[in-house]
Amino acid sequence: NLMCDGSEPDLFNCTHPGVGIENCDHSDDAGVECAVSCDEIVCQNEATCDKGICFCPFGYSGLFCQSRSVPIRLANGSSSSNGNLEIYQNATWNLICGDFWETREANVACRQLGFGEALNIYTSTYFGESSGSLLKGKLTCDDKETAISNCSYSEEGFDHCTSSAGVECKVIMCLTTNEDISSKSFQGMFAWPVTPIGEETRLRCECKSYPHFSKGLYAFRTCSTKGVWSETCFTPCVFSERYLQFCSAPSVNILENLNDMAMNVIEPGDIGVFMNVIRELLSTEDRVNSVQARNSLFEALDSVLVSTSEMALRNASLITQAPQIFLETLQSTAGIISLNGNISLNINQKAFTLSINELLVTSTPLSGYNLTFGNASGSVVIPQSAFIGLKTDYVRVVRSTLHRPALFSGSQENISVFTNVLSISFLNTTVQELKEPIVIILQKPMSYEIKGWTSSCQFWKEKVIKNIYGAWNEKGCLKSYENFTHVTCTCNHFTSFASVLVWDDGEITEGSTAKLSTYIIIIIAVCSIAAVLSLILIVAIAGIVCVVRRRRKSTYNPDLATWWKTAEDSYVQNNKDLNCKTESEL
Repeated sequence: NLMCDGSEPDLFNCTHPGVGIENCDHSDDAGVECAVSCDEIVCQNEATCDKGICFCPFGYSGLFCQSRSVPIRLANGSSSSNGNLEIYQNATWNLICGDFWETREANVACRQLGFGEALNIYTSTYFGESSGSLLKGKLTCDDKETAISNCSYSEEGFDHCTSSAGVECKVIMCLTTNEDISSKSFQGMFAWPVTPIGEETRLRCECKSYPHFSKGLYAFRTCSTKGVWSETCFTPCVFSERYLQFCSAPSVNILENLNDMAMNVIEPGDIGVFMNVIRELLSTEDRVNSVQARNSLFEALDSVLVSTSEMALRNASLITQAPQIFLETLQSTAGIISLNGNISLNINQKAFTLSINELLVTSTPLSGYNLTFGNASGSVVIPQSAFIGLKTDYVRVVRSTLHRPALFSGSQENISVFTNVLSISFLNTTVQELKEPIVIILQKPMSYEIKGWTSSCQFWKEKVIKNIYGAWNEKGCLKSYENFTHVTCTCNHFTSFASVLVWDDGEITEGSTAKLSTYIIIIIAVCSIAAVLSLILIVAIAGIVCVVRRRRKSTYNPDLATWWKTAEDSYVQNNKDLNCKTESEL
């Protein structure tokens, strides 16, 4: 709603209620035709002027033809990489003459458009007729130019043209494109940049009120070998309704909403944001050293890890940095927490435990002794040689154990984690190389003696690979012993460890991962059926015996009994005489 008096040098100097404050629609669009005289402007680069408008020679553009660049495009093709070559000259799209069209010129056009070399060149109307005017001049390039406007162009002696130029370019990248995802997440538009073929690009999801809470959350897509964008994976940017409100609210008291947030974790994106929130809240020394505040935050984190489904945890592991954020949170907390004069502290939750041991490196008890930390579910033995050469008097040994290994499912489809994930680190110092390996003992939930599976000791590698945020790696780790209850691993470095099952005969799908539990269920079912049938049989036999006894009792005949006794005595006497045996022997 502008109000000008006509003397202002700029529209913004006119009276208006503010940028973006309006009550208009497109039926109220304003337009104008300005009166310009050729006497008032100076056209450059030998451009001609007509009614105040500069008409640029080939290869120049701009209001006064001052720019040595012109847009080009491929029209009427089956894709963005082929079609009739058109050049935007003097406010209209024009066709290039094909009579002199060769590979050198085609290569320059493809290069300017962001493609590789020309695969095929075409003349005449191979791609059909375009609506633009046909430039009759001769275009000549030497194949070194970066744009068509840098080639030479001559109209002298060329007053006619019989065909238009076309080209098919080699695709080497996917071009910039905008994608509206407002219906899929809280972020309305993604502007995908130019991406080489075979490579992936990712754009960060935005939690508007708290951008740092969406760290590690990205939508991603791949440029295929044919130069076609793959379907975008928006999963990390898809949030449940509660988290949409959280990210969109201009001001939210996070602590007051923490429990509500913990109860509403549904999507993988929710888990990523929640992990970031916990890390942020545990980043201050005052809050960490307040037992009540720390316990409250750990309980909220624990409730999310305990209540979240296996599938949601696996998705969060694959497409968000949730595992790394979780470990970093425990590490940073262990680094700033005050032990109040104690040498150790244990924080126990249902889904995870955090153990901190502060050691005096130069103390006598360390000499010649190995250090053992942990319990039956997961322990570690650190060799005394690991402490030699440390440039510090005190070192904190941090052991964190996650009882929900699905959060560390990793990217490999042929691997399944079947023990707790045990993380070991030294704080306040750097261990360059272990002269002796550390020993990690991990408890097995059950015996996995099923064909096709083998157990392996591996460590969690946090390096991002394409759209994967973490993977298991066995470099430097060796399985040294295994029985029905535990797996013993030796590794030559500190990091996060677990014993994993490797599927040798093929990929692990959701169905094949469930084979273990399926077999167990079948065995239990068969045993249960057998027990029930045995019980029924026992009851039936007992019933038959009772019936027979009742029938015998009810049909007792004293004459028959007397006859039976007489016959029995006669049998005994006869056998005694024949075999010379006493009655007692018989």
